[in-house]
Amino acid sequence: MFLKIIPYILSCILISAHFLRNGNAPLTVISLLFPFLLLIKKRWSFMVSQLFAYFSITVWIYTMFNLANERIKLGMPYGKLIIIFSIVIVFTFLSSLLLLSPDIKKKYKK
Repeated sequence: MFLKIIPYILSCILISAHFLRNGNAPLTVISLLFPFLLLIKKRWSFMVSQLFAYFSITVWIYTMFNLANERIKLGMPYGKLIIIFSIVIVFTFLSSLLLLSPDIKKKYKK
């Protein structure tokens, strides 16, 4: 079960690094604390963790489009940026799907 949670933890670390790079210390700390929420074996903690994964995906998509648009306006290449962000988005999405596996969901029924 822990192996299925590791990608979620990595996703939280990635989004926290993004917030840190943007100088947003509160969101950096919150992002790093989210994996610990899974230690609480309650349904609400599981659902909030899922919501945070979806929030992270939204942040990645928004950032990707903003940075790509800036590069397009400046006449700079943007293909690698789109590829890298797409990989991060897919990884975060897959990590949220792993949280939906039956053995994990069973731990958070109450």
